[in-house]
Amino acid sequence: MSCVTPALLAPVTPESIIVDAARCWREAVDRHRPILPTLFARLEIRDAGFLAPAIAALLSILEAWSGRRFRAAHENAAALTGDEQALLGLIETATPPPSPHVSQPGLTRPLQIALRSTRILLQHVLGRDIEASGSPAGDQPVLLGCSAAEAGPLPEMREGDMAQDRI
Repeated sequence: MSCVTPALLAPVTPESIIVDAARCWREAVDRHRPILPTLFARLEIRDAGFLAPAIAALLSILEAWSGRRFRAAHENAAALTGDEQALLGLIETATPPPSPHVSQPGLTRPLQIALRSTRILLQHVLGRDIEASGSPAGDQPVLLGCSAAEAGPLPEMREGDMAQDRI
C-alpha cells in the first residue's frame, strides 16, 4: 500500500487534508520511507504539496513534546483516532493543552510555532486571505467541524501501547 495514491479522495476540507497528511506521515515514518517526498506527493494530489514540511515538522515536534508516538488510523478508515481528533483541535486553537504529562516542556513554544505555521499555510491552501482578516498570525477559524472548546489534551499513553512498542 502506498500513501501517495489513495483509493478514494475525500472532499477537500481542512480536516481531510490534515488527517490524510497525518496518516501518510505515520505510514512513511513507520515504513522508513522518505518523509517529505512521500508527504509532498500525497498532498500535491490536493494542490497542497507545500504543506508537507509544516505538517512533517508539526507531527515530529508533537511526538517529541508529548513523549509518545502519534496514533493515526489506516488511510481508508472512516473514524478518527483520539490523536487525530486532538491534532485537529490543536490546529484550531494553535495552543498546546496544559498537561502534567508533557515529556519535553521546552518544546512547547516550538510546538506553538509549528501549529501557527501550519494554520497559516492551510489557510493559504484554502484560498483564504489572511491579511484581510486583520490577523497576520492566522487566528481566524481554520477547521469546519472543530471549535476551540473541543480542543483537549492528547489521549494518554496506555500500558498496552508501551508493551507493544507503539510509543
